[in-house]
Amino acid sequence: MRELLQPNKKATDFLTFAGEYVVLGIPIRKGKVERNYFVILNIVEKKRLIVNELLKKGQIRGTESAFLYQPKEEGTWEAYSWEQVSLEIETLSKAFARSHVNETARIAVYSQNMKEMIITDLALFSNRAVVVPIYATSSYTQVAYIVKDSGAKIVCVGEQLQYDTLCEAIEKDEDLKKLIEHIILYSKEIKIKETDTISIPYKDFLALGQNTLQSQVVRDRREEATLEDIAYIIYTSGTSGVPKGVILTQDNICAALEFHDKRLTKLDGDMKKELSVAFLPFAHVFEKMWTLYCLHRGITVAVNLRPAKIQQTLKELRPTLMCCVPRFWEKVYAGVMQKINSAEGIMKKMLLKAVEVGKKRNLDYADYGKRAPLFLELQYAFFNLLVFNKLRRAIGIGRCTFFPTAGAMLSNEINQFFHACGIDICYGYGLTETTATVACFTEKNYVFGSVGKVLDGVEVKIGENDEILVKGRTVMKGYYNKPEETEKAFIEGWFRTGDAGSLDENGNLTMRERIKELYKTANGKYIAPQVIESMISKNPYIEQLMVIGDQRKFVSALIVPDYEKLKTYATEKAISFSSLEELLRNEDVNNFIASQ
Repeated sequence: MRELLQPNKKATDFLTFAGEYVVLGIPIRKGKVERNYFVILNIVEKKRLIVNELLKKGQIRGTESAFLYQPKEEGTWEAYSWEQVSLEIETLSKAFARSHVNETARIAVYSQNMKEMIITDLALFSNRAVVVPIYATSSYTQVAYIVKDSGAKIVCVGEQLQYDTLCEAIEKDEDLKKLIEHIILYSKEIKIKETDTISIPYKDFLALGQNTLQSQVVRDRREEATLEDIAYIIYTSGTSGVPKGVILTQDNICAALEFHDKRLTKLDGDMKKELSVAFLPFAHVFEKMWTLYCLHRGITVAVNLRPAKIQQTLKELRPTLMCCVPRFWEKVYAGVMQKINSAEGIMKKMLLKAVEVGKKRNLDYADYGKRAPLFLELQYAFFNLLVFNKLRRAIGIGRCTFFPTAGAMLSNEINQFFHACGIDICYGYGLTETTATVACFTEKNYVFGSVGKVLDGVEVKIGENDEILVKGRTVMKGYYNKPEETEKAFIEGWFRTGDAGSLDENGNLTMRERIKELYKTANGKYIAPQVIESMISKNPYIEQLMVIGDQRKFVSALIVPDYEKLKTYATEKAISFSSLEELLRNEDVNNFIASQ
């Protein structure tokens, strides 16, 4: 680099800021002509923290569009503008600063999905503090472990269930009682115990931020923040059953956003037309990162409070985007196939023909960026109007752009079916330790059976026992308070995913199974339970299942049936029963389930 510079100049003489990146101008003389050559140095970034970016967007967009939607009453949604949310983030930031929250603080957030969770994350980032998410369904022992291990002195809780569970944990654990200084209550409906002297409603805590004396403190902290600051400690189950806190930095987040910008080319249009529903728990890294990505792109996010009401939410809002797990699509597929199979005569033939045409047109042509033959296009247009449009509207996704899907294996049959129907499932693979995505489908030319192409910026190689190894800026810093576990998780700088897979010459990654979930039957045969579970879960009359067989003579499964559907079937077939046990013991019912 120095050899290219004139003797009387230094590189620092040409250092300027352009946007959020450092641009280095290097003058090079060729004959009598001197030109400046500019190099963008991505490594030396200006403070590109997600909270700064979103607050800047808030100033620009003001009240012109919604930042968030949250249910207000049955069937109605309240909009919160970018200006409103930016102001609340600022106010909450000052409230935390006034409560002595700084770069050494860890704050636990124990709640079902609520808008306050997003605002809390960004307010804590403003103070360089660390967010510790906890699943809303966690038991008091799990909550106690995570809060104590992380050292969180403040816990934000969502509703009465989380408050009661936390109180139970405090009552049973003296160390926890000494540790927790404040409990912030998101829901105004929470009934506080008479003996509780440390809880404060969210609105009252927010009022502490009205003090403008903290404004400069927060501004200084944002200026002092670095990409190496810890953003999250997200606890994930360990093989021993003891949760491990995954340390994710601000740089992990920035890298994930940057890499997805390059991959998700389908989002290059007007972001004001897009709407994403937060369906999965915010405590899950997949939903956490997807929501931050949507806000980073200026996409409005609707917060779904009740997972059980997702079908109602979809029909009310008709989102264009939503983060999903395969189980969601398995249930929808089971319901659709049940209707197709129960149809008769010409209607059944038309539905089956529609799927056939959809597969040929989309899977053989459209998904590869090719134009289908005219007659096939006309056939598809016909079935799209009469069948697929109605199907998408019935599900509530008539305006779909695409639906990121990960978290488990998704069968090719189901994936191809929805692509045939014009529903773009962006299937992918990732872990908490890799800030979610390692690989996902591209807009075109994806390979069914794979989990898509590895993201630009992420490195993947296949190690011993076909283990998928990952390297890059999105890989975690380590496990909190667990140096030995951190050391075991890496081999020569590569993160060990614990998943077996393969990588083709085009960068398409295939994930086969969890290495540690493989087990031997008594006769020495290795079994991959995820593959079997994926196949059986397509049965519309099965709600949940778990395959077992380690050191057993044969493989079997524990199955939880869909009782409501079985009751309906029994009623239609005049099968009498006095209890669920009697229903499940009925031979006709068992044969029917097996036939599906």
